[in-house]
Amino acid sequence: MRRKRPSPPLERFGEGVDHFREAAGITRQRLAEMVPISPGFMGQIIRGVNRCSLEVATGLDEALGAEGEIIKAWHKYVAKTAAPRPFAPFEAYEETATILRSVDVLYVYGMFQTEEYAVALLQDQENVKSRLARQAVLGRNPAPTLFAVMYEGVLLSEVGSREVMRKQLGHLVEMSMHENIHVQIAPFGHYRGVNASFTIASQEDLSAIAYVDNSLEGETLRDTRAVSSLSDTFARLQARVLNTEDSRLLIRKVIDERWT
Repeated sequence: MRRKRPSPPLERFGEGVDHFREAAGITRQRLAEMVPISPGFMGQIIRGVNRCSLEVATGLDEALGAEGEIIKAWHKYVAKTAAPRPFAPFEAYEETATILRSVDVLYVYGMFQTEEYAVALLQDQENVKSRLARQAVLGRNPAPTLFAVMYEGVLLSEVGSREVMRKQLGHLVEMSMHENIHVQIAPFGHYRGVNASFTIASQEDLSAIAYVDNSLEGETLRDTRAVSSLSDTFARLQARVLNTEDSRLLIRKVIDERWT
């Protein structure tokens, strides 16, 4: 298999990330764990052969204490580089799924995002419209059963403003009260096999497809073994996280103690 050639704009971005990494005195492996993303994807970002999402760039900026410089570089060098839309095949499966299982390590699951939160996060009106339109899936009859696990840091990372976060987490509590929606929070810690956010969409015929958010365009997975591996990862993670009631209590506590 041929190695991907570096893209000059992505190389510039990768060089900037590596500069901050070296200044912080941490290894690529450790930086990948802090974001978190896979070590392989971390290497691809630094070499300029793959694009990362704004979410990942924000995670890098926070982990390295870059004070917004990595985010600025992302908008300058990464945002406008051409890319396909690998999410499109998954989106079609998402619309007809009977069960959705999601893991989000950096931000609130897209299906639960308020408009204000999405605007602050995406900073692009078309992307915001697209994300909010996807949420119509939850109003379908019959609605899919949704199992959503989010890292505790998601509740604590400010997106937009305190008011935006207060409204967003309040909305998360409301969504978690729906009979078909199960929201669980993963306390701070290491969870084996979770290297990025991902979603698995299962169909009525028991087929499944997954989307892994490991770059700006991400990756849609159809391979049975790959999807099965993610399903196993989700099951192990779900066994270790807070139950739905305790998760709701934690979300309410964060609203009161951090965002009020």
